[in-house]
Amino acid sequence: MKPILFFGEALTDCFYDEHGTLVTSTPGGSPFNTAVGAARLELPAAFCGAIGCDDAADALFKVMREENVDESATVVKLHLPTTKAEVRLNSNGEPSFSFHRE
Repeated sequence: MKPILFFGEALTDCFYDEHGTLVTSTPGGSPFNTAVGAARLELPAAFCGAIGCDDAADALFKVMREENVDESATVVKLHLPTTKAEVRLNSNGEPSFSFHRE
């Protein structure tokens, strides 16, 4: 069976507390997460999208390999960072969201 091709973004989700301290970061992006979910259901899955050439990209590739997601259609953008999504809490605990990409 040919793999289901998931096309779109892969990024790093970064979560900060109300003091601006990074609490956790994790590989993410809806299409990326969906490809991982399909693979966990034992469906053949492939991810097609562009990621940077940095530690965040290494983490994304590690997840793809561990979860058996075909990475052959993934494009590496040399000399560019992987997109980062930031979730920051204000002093009232309300989140704000921003994306950083090149």
